[in-house]
Amino acid sequence: MSSSVTLLRRSPVNTKHLFRTLLLVFISAMFLTDIIRMVSSFFDLPESYHQRSINAAFRSAFGIFELVMIGITVFFAKKYPARRVRLLSLLFFHVIGVLVLPMGTRNFALMAITVPWPQTLLAFDHSTPLYVTIASCAVGFLVIPGITLLWGRKAFCGYVCPIGGFYSENLGRLFSPKPGRLKWLSKSGPLVMFVVMSAALVSVLVFPASIDPIRRVQRVYFFAVSQVLYFTVGVSLIGARAYCTHACPLGFEVGLVVKVKRTFFGRKR
Repeated sequence: MSSSVTLLRRSPVNTKHLFRTLLLVFISAMFLTDIIRMVSSFFDLPESYHQRSINAAFRSAFGIFELVMIGITVFFAKKYPARRVRLLSLLFFHVIGVLVLPMGTRNFALMAITVPWPQTLLAFDHSTPLYVTIASCAVGFLVIPGITLLWGRKAFCGYVCPIGGFYSENLGRLFSPKPGRLKWLSKSGPLVMFVVMSAALVSVLVFPASIDPIRRVQRVYFFAVSQVLYFTVGVSLIGARAYCTHACPLGFEVGLVVKVKRTFFGRKR
């Protein structure tokens, strides 16, 4: 037993592989708990014992996962000084936008500000306060395009994005599969999702009552693609930015702004 432990300590490749495997298993278990939580919500009362237990289990697992990701960020910030500013910037926006604002205030509608349209339609839910809707629209339609116009594509995705950018910047140093897989999806996926989310936005604005069924479909899609497939499949097979490059409609919006900038203001050399 002692010899095997010594061998594992001497071999960074084995240690890294073991950590990646354990991380994927933990993430898969966490999302399996979330699936059970979503399914049970259709059958149990919201305040039932089973539902409260499942919710508590998921929150605990998510808390552990966040601590692990923060630890990875700090480790890589020390190991790669050239990336330190980017890592710490993403960590700051992630902690504020995903942990402090929604969880600290127990108002998860605030996630609409940090994850605005076209990534989600949370801002247009009936339960979302008006000030959150206004702030979310300002971020999605003005702030993010403005940042992109001033500093380019990498400004938001590389330094501000509190979810995709944060996780990708860290997981990219743990998982490095061969590039070039599913090229057809990287060309069509973000475009299709941007068109779908644009159609959904128009439907909600024209027919406000349609928000409930549209949001139900969008929740299932977001969970399946941006969480389960991204973390458990995309990261290990395609790469850390699998969701960003193959499905993210917000990334496509950023790309559109870059094209407009190049058309009207030219390319900076």
